[in-house]
Amino acid sequence: MADVITTPRERHKPPAPPRTGRVAGLLAEFDSPEALKDAARKVREAGYTRWDAHAPYPVHGIDAAVGIRQTRLPWVVMGFGTLGCVTGLWLQWWTNATSYAQYPGVSTFLQGYDLIVSGKPFWSLPANIPIIFELTVLFAAAAATFGMLLANNLPLFSQPVFHCRRFMRVTTDGYYITIDASDPRFRAAPTADFLLAMHPVAVEQLEEPHTPAATPPVARRTFLFLSLLALIPLGLIAVARNSKSATPRIHPNQDMDNQVKYKAQQALPRFADGRAMRPPVGATPEQPLGLTVARGELYED
Repeated sequence: MADVITTPRERHKPPAPPRTGRVAGLLAEFDSPEALKDAARKVREAGYTRWDAHAPYPVHGIDAAVGIRQTRLPWVVMGFGTLGCVTGLWLQWWTNATSYAQYPGVSTFLQGYDLIVSGKPFWSLPANIPIIFELTVLFAAAAATFGMLLANNLPLFSQPVFHCRRFMRVTTDGYYITIDASDPRFRAAPTADFLLAMHPVAVEQLEEPHTPAATPPVARRTFLFLSLLALIPLGLIAVARNSKSATPRIHPNQDMDNQVKYKAQQALPRFADGRAMRPPVGATPEQPLGLTVARGELYED
């Protein structure tokens, strides 16, 4: 079979790009969206599964003709969004409302730390809503992005149809159907005859382009340059950590770096125990958390 099978209605015959001889599929060109929809319906009814229809703009009714089903991506996004919501809720409860005494078998760096902050309760749902919201959006957005890429077999940097000169008109006024050679029903000659029976403008055989298997030298040099560039910040950090300087640290924000206060673990002779951190008010053996931790509910009447 020749590379290009023409009909009397063919409008042009572009030169063929370099070939390797390995058949990648067939391309059929049509002259109107109605002809494209009719051909797509026939291809679907014939039992082909690895094929697609291409047009320069959305064609009304093409989804039904191709047999495109409703995407499952919204369910994936909802599932991961729910997972992000539960993760944010659990993470804040674990870090703020649990202590090492409750779960002694957990590794130190995974233990929670229930801090007393201005007498507020260890666990309060309204205070945790922002983090829950952020993780819900983060998980859902990541699921939408990567789910779309996986569902469309992306990234895919090369397609045989992109090397076909005839297909370049798909962004202007061309309407095409491509059938992949990996389709179980694909046979070069019978499939070409099947497409010719639909009276297309032309049917062209797609072949794998001749491209070297090795990574292009430009890509290798670019990767090496970026890798060396990324080592510069790491080198500066290593030098700063392992050297001494006669000049003080730079403090762009003095109000945040140099506040008139005592840190929690500092000594303070002003108090009898010599510590800057104060114990809870009213702390007793029976009430180790003192009287400042909120308990129960507040009713205003």
